[in-house]
Amino acid sequence: MAVSMTPADDPFEPVIVRGRVVEWLDGDAAWDVIDAIAQKYIGQPYSRDEDRVVALVSPDHQIVGRA
Repeated sequence: MAVSMTPADDPFEPVIVRGRVVEWLDGDAAWDVIDAIAQKYIGQPYSRDEDRVVALVSPDHQIVGRA
């Protein structure tokens, strides 16, 4: 799995993580993680409109900032 993000105000400041999915969470275990993240960023639990899963990733390679 690879995730690459950049802040909107500085597209030359990358955050890149590459790794392997070591565990999949679904059901209540997944919702615990999803709701914790949602609470931090939107101040409330995440909508239950669709089923969700969580991939736990063991990072092999990380870059933060200009490489």
